[in-house]
Amino acid sequence: MLRNFKLISLATLFVAIAGCEPAAERPDQPPALKTPAIYVLAIDELPGIGLDTTGLAFWAHPNVAFNALLIVASADGLISYHMEDGSEFARIDDITAQGVGVSYFGRGTDARGVVAAYDTNAQAFRMFEIDNLTRQFEAIPGDLAVRGDVRGFCFGRAIDAQTPELFIIQSNKISTYGFSVEDGHVRATPRAARTGPGNSADCVVGPDGELIVAGDDGGLWRIGAQSSEKLASAPINEFGGLEISVATLSGDTGAALVSRLLAFDRANGVVHVFDASDGHAAGAAKITTRPPVDENGNYDESARPAETYGVFAATGDNLGGIYRDGALTMVVDATTPVLRLTPLNGVA
Repeated sequence: MLRNFKLISLATLFVAIAGCEPAAERPDQPPALKTPAIYVLAIDELPGIGLDTTGLAFWAHPNVAFNALLIVASADGLISYHMEDGSEFARIDDITAQGVGVSYFGRGTDARGVVAAYDTNAQAFRMFEIDNLTRQFEAIPGDLAVRGDVRGFCFGRAIDAQTPELFIIQSNKISTYGFSVEDGHVRATPRAARTGPGNSADCVVGPDGELIVAGDDGGLWRIGAQSSEKLASAPINEFGGLEISVATLSGDTGAALVSRLLAFDRANGVVHVFDASDGHAAGAAKITTRPPVDENGNYDESARPAETYGVFAATGDNLGGIYRDGALTMVVDATTPVLRLTPLNGVA
């Protein structure tokens, strides 16, 4: 099959091994821990995805992993791409999308994937179901109007929940909405707002349903209904987003749930990884490609063009093939803008 994705490599390249600093008692405000970044080779590139992209998300099919989709948000709308070959699959043009999130209603083979995106023209969140059979966007009636600037949002659920929650960041106020399905319709119900740090920029929903918020300085906070706790500080120069991956690992003592926070530094393209349960640093990685070759056939690192970075996304969901343990993607502009992808298990 002809792939629209540009195949970069069939193996992950480790140029330097990431080391974690020894665990220590955390002070009330943990310092930013600097860990050496590993260089992970991109596996695929999707051309034509520019720096004007405002959000990225993955949709995992509940039955057939190879039917997974990558969703790209921009001022021009929403576009989904097939993870199997990089071909454009579906689009919504009548939305000026600032960010995008994906979550699910139900469990197992009957799970229904829903896309949430903020429409800056309408000043409202709009939602679309992805039909499991056709994988087309189907608009869900009833937009969720939001007054004021939206700094960021997250759309997710606990591992044992049937429906997701939407958290909307506006300054230090975080509005919360729960969802239900009644008579075949999705309904949003406001819940008690929460208070985050004044520089709150992005958030994720943890495996227990907890809200984890990132400040634009790299501070990572667990925000409860009544109290908050600082988990860690990522050494961020220019904050570029926060993601979470959740996986169940089996060992001699049984299965264990492992969740990782991924904070992106847009200034240098480095993803900083932390244990979501206690905030300890778990490494750092940069997604790269092979440098140009000199006249002697050797890689010439000095000839590598300067890179500019856009948005990023990550998931631990099964997306099929080499992405069966999840994927990480980011927009990179070197000589031309592309979307780089690599399996998540090479990073977190």
